[in-house]
Amino acid sequence: MSSACSSYCPILAETVHYAKVQSLYFLKMGEVETVRHLAVLMGRGERTIHRWLSFYKKGGIERLLSEGNPPGRPKKISVEEVALLQNELKDPVGFTSYKEIYFWLSVVREISVSYTTVYRLVREELGSSIKREHLTFALSIYA
Repeated sequence: MSSACSSYCPILAETVHYAKVQSLYFLKMGEVETVRHLAVLMGRGERTIHRWLSFYKKGGIERLLSEGNPPGRPKKISVEEVALLQNELKDPVGFTSYKEIYFWLSVVREISVSYTTVYRLVREELGSSIKREHLTFALSIYA
């Protein structure tokens, strides 16, 4: 998951819930014979399907659909902080460089991340580019 929806995204959650229920339905109705076939059909890994079935066996549909903690290290930049950054990036007189964003995060927002993380977040996850947006603004002033 690489987006601003990193920790919780309602649209993604609905999609995952649908996939879990649909997987259970296929198994209960005999539409699939093996977990491997179900995994291929659902476009998920076998381990994922086994984990879903384990949740269902332990606690029913409530446990299957409950929101657990995502695996791995927690994000250093929260969803709220990413949303603030995204709003700042939309401002035409906002940041002029990735270094400026880096300093804004470290000094103003008190978030300690590397320059590379800032660049990756802005370019890849938010799909933004400092040069492109400021060039557009500059051209609109002189047009």
